[in-house]
Amino acid sequence: MTKPTQHFTDEQKKEIFKNFRAQTGYSLGDCKKTLEDTCYDMNKARDILAKKYAAKYSMGAASGDMETPEYVTKVFFDDAGNYGYLAFRAKSDVVTRSERMHNLMSKAFDALDKELDDDLQGFDYICQNSDFKGAYDELLTFFREPIKLEKINKKKLAKGEVFASYSHNVYHKEDGKKTKRIARTSMPIVLKYEGDLNNEQIEQIKKLAYAISMTTVGFKKAKVFHEYEVDQKLIEDFKNEKIEEAKKSGKPEAAIAKIVDGQLKKFLSENLIMHLPMMVTEGIDWLTGGEEVTVEDAIKQTEKKLNCKISVAFYKFLTDK
Repeated sequence: MTKPTQHFTDEQKKEIFKNFRAQTGYSLGDCKKTLEDTCYDMNKARDILAKKYAAKYSMGAASGDMETPEYVTKVFFDDAGNYGYLAFRAKSDVVTRSERMHNLMSKAFDALDKELDDDLQGFDYICQNSDFKGAYDELLTFFREPIKLEKINKKKLAKGEVFASYSHNVYHKEDGKKTKRIARTSMPIVLKYEGDLNNEQIEQIKKLAYAISMTTVGFKKAKVFHEYEVDQKLIEDFKNEKIEEAKKSGKPEAAIAKIVDGQLKKFLSENLIMHLPMMVTEGIDWLTGGEEVTVEDAIKQTEKKLNCKISVAFYKFLTDK
């Protein structure tokens, strides 16, 4: 097939390629080849690639031995005392990491002006905003694959609460007092303190919250704080599996319970945020214990230093898959 005659300079082609890649998120190779084949017509190239990717993920879903990947892009924000997050799910990271998705998520938060607990109600509510609805419909038309709102949550900081979050960012936007982050991995956290603290002491609690968030994101494996948040069936299945392993290996019956308890303790230490060793203590130099200090230790030591009670009011481990 003969390629159409091209009428752009090399510099113009580079600029078209750069814009096309930023707008769509498709692979470098697909963008380059398709633009060349369409004489750098972005609309034609977009249509070709949208069909190609839609067919690719459709075939994956229809295959009995192939699991179609699903990707989630999540955004959270801290805006003049408000905090929250939302998540959109799609079949490919081409969609979730595209500039269009980033803009859609920003519009979603702009449309929120109250706390929402019900996901469906929240989606219907923000769809009343014409800017969001138009961007959402355009996204569906553009990528031609299912895109759904997975979760939406917005709350207001109460008295005695501080917000912090560490993230691996894909997109970051600041507009006056508004801050929005669309992150591959992040953990927004709100710590609540009970006590009469001055501004300097409150800042110390914020530093602690940020360090806990960074620690959680760094280890990635732990998703919950406390043992009671873990599915009890998961714990029972773990113990039963270890009991069977101990019996098969010939361990004495009297020692099995102790062995399994030790294995469960190690399992929980790796999967509970409270037991994680603090990755960073910069700015919170009152902590003692060096590399051995855990998140739980850090909270207790901070409570002692500031003569207050600290609890976790909100947290959410967010990742894009």
